[in-house]
Amino acid sequence: MELWCRVSIVQAEQLAIVFAAGLGLLAVAGLNLLLWRASARVRSVATLLVCGGVVWGTWAVADNVSTPVRAAGWLLAAVAVCLIAGSDWVAAAAAIVRRPVPRWTLAAVVGIGAAVGGVVKYEADARAEDNRGMSDLELTTSPQVDLSPTGTFALTDRGHNVPLLAATGPHTAAEFAELEAQICRGPLSAIRRAPADYQSNCHGWVFTGGRHWVSGVSVDQILTENGYHAITAPRPGDLTVYRGNGGSVAHTALVRYVTPGMPVMVEGKWGCVGVYIHPVDQSMFGTEYTFYRSSRTGHLLAGVDSPGAIVVNHPAPAH
Repeated sequence: MELWCRVSIVQAEQLAIVFAAGLGLLAVAGLNLLLWRASARVRSVATLLVCGGVVWGTWAVADNVSTPVRAAGWLLAAVAVCLIAGSDWVAAAAAIVRRPVPRWTLAAVVGIGAAVGGVVKYEADARAEDNRGMSDLELTTSPQVDLSPTGTFALTDRGHNVPLLAATGPHTAAEFAELEAQICRGPLSAIRRAPADYQSNCHGWVFTGGRHWVSGVSVDQILTENGYHAITAPRPGDLTVYRGNGGSVAHTALVRYVTPGMPVMVEGKWGCVGVYIHPVDQSMFGTEYTFYRSSRTGHLLAGVDSPGAIVVNHPAPAH
């Protein structure tokens, strides 16, 4: 199941296609306006060269073949319309459009409209996805379960208390399934490793082995006092911390897979719902994340593995 933090890959590809085709049409129109006194052969060669350059540029920055191919199709279709508009049989019905200056000016306007319209639509989709992401985030972090202090504390490596919380009024399995269905909409991308439960949230899953809830307010304290430092080249087992507006901690997860040329895969518990593995930049928690590493062994806080405690380990999934 997949949750997109911004726009989906499909939407991003659509933006690239429309934007490339729009800029290409603008370039072709500008060139034809400059060369409107030149022969049709010169303008045709120049037009093909510009179209080829736009397609090559799109291919150079895209990570797939379909984007430049589809952009080329739209661009050539638009150019063909402009060329057909200059033919004799169309000119009889539209004499004004037959003249080069009005025709290619119109093409330039269409090109600008396509490029700008693509960006506007992209931003509108992004805002919609942000709103959905915030809604999904609220579903996992708002009081879907009632929390209360346990009266006990875990300890940082410097001996300072970290309050432990517990959920009261647990949901039924059916209620959890309904909540998870609201959040996990869309095509498959994330892999669920464990079902929803009220035992812990994401921070508690990482720092208490899934035994307690831990407030996001405590995470920066844990990072500082347990010797974590920010890194840019993560390894399996490292920590990932997502932040929201104002730098507040929104989510913590563990790095699971790091493969050259592929997205970093992380695993974490999504609030009171299940545990998921997903690309680090594809979740409801956004793209403002930082990887952390510590020289200590594991991420558990002191005290949660004391005698009598039930600690849930989180081994990396088998390949």
